[in-house]
Amino acid sequence: MRGHSRYTICSQHHEEGHPGHWKDCQESRDSYEPEMYAWFTTNEYNTDPLKDPPPFEPTHCAACGKVIRLAHEPNMLFAGACYCTACMPVALKAQPAALAQPPLRKQSESPRARPPATSDI
Repeated sequence: MRGHSRYTICSQHHEEGHPGHWKDCQESRDSYEPEMYAWFTTNEYNTDPLKDPPPFEPTHCAACGKVIRLAHEPNMLFAGACYCTACMPVALKAQPAALAQPPLRKQSESPRARPPATSDI
């Protein structure tokens, strides 16, 4: 039952201690993108799959527009957009500010660089 414990809303609902039945739990439903909720409730790991999953709009790559099947294809969520594997390098190049590390402090800005205050002695 490893698949059931990893790939179903039923398991997530139980592990997080939500009240009631998983099929009626709005909190469990809101925890996932609609496409992933539909997959987690209807995949082969469910012992009691949802018979009528909610409709959803397919996810498209923000760069090329290709439909990405979230549960079946590698993808990257970056800077609020989803990218297919072919466009991941494009996304990373287009968003250098999101990848930038904060600048290191100059030695003079470091709290240890200042002379000790009288209360520090």
